[in-house]
Amino acid sequence: MLDDELRTRALAHHLLSVGNETPTRTGRILAALAAGRTPSPARQRITVDPEIFGGKPIIRGPQMAVEHVLGMLAAGDDLDTILQGYPWRERDDILACLASLRRLVGHERVEPALSRAS
Repeated sequence: MLDDELRTRALAHHLLSVGNETPTRTGRILAALAAGRTPSPARQRITVDPEIFGGKPIIRGPQMAVEHVLGMLAAGDDLDTILQGYPWRERDDILACLASLRRLVGHERVEPALSRAS
């Protein structure tokens, strides 16, 4: 648990420093760890380490960038095709990539363009 807590604190610090995380959310993550709760299974599969792939999210185990999996899905590959090409991967690894993308997109804000009066 101590190693996980240190990794989570390092990740929280990194995310705050690059602006991808809010202090409130980071506090909730650290509070959950202190209470003994663990991250969701999807979050346990996706890791971020500033020393690996420039800090991009990767799937645990044999390292593979989340963006690589998302690229294959965007190109039309289905789960079975990806799993045949990467037999050491599990279905839940691919689903964790989608969950990671959903969390990222869920925090985006779209501002309407202001039209200029003529």
